[in-house]
Amino acid sequence: MKKLALTFCLALGCMLTHAADGKSLFVSFNDGTRVEFALSTTPDISFANDKMTVTTTATTASYDLWTVSTFTYGATTGISHTETGRMTVEGDHIIIDGTANNVTAYSIDGKAVHVSTSVTGDKTVVALDNLHKGVYIIKVNNKAIKITRR
Repeated sequence: MKKLALTFCLALGCMLTHAADGKSLFVSFNDGTRVEFALSTTPDISFANDKMTVTTTATTASYDLWTVSTFTYGATTGISHTETGRMTVEGDHIIIDGTANNVTAYSIDGKAVHVSTSVTGDKTVVALDNLHKGVYIIKVNNKAIKITRR
């Protein structure tokens, strides 16, 4: 009987692990942004004091509840390069055509990080030199790009 129960638990664990591959928890916000948590990091969602907190094996992120529009589960999309209009990279700077660009940056665990932006002539310059090594999502006017700092 113990062998049967152990075999069942092992099989169930394998199925759950396999089911998490390529699947994510998506948290969408009222401003149109979205954060992704891989199910393989076992995200746990809790609500307290008008906050939604997602705790994973890698990080903990907390959001004001009034800013969250939905949270859903689905297949991972894998963000790759997305066109954001005319954009160039020069050293530790991203240069974007236009002066009214809305730029936000997020670390791979979904936390907002600060990047300095300035307007020079008819271009917006985003300084990346304050970012540590890692993967970041830079959002420019509702379009996202993935960058890696090495």
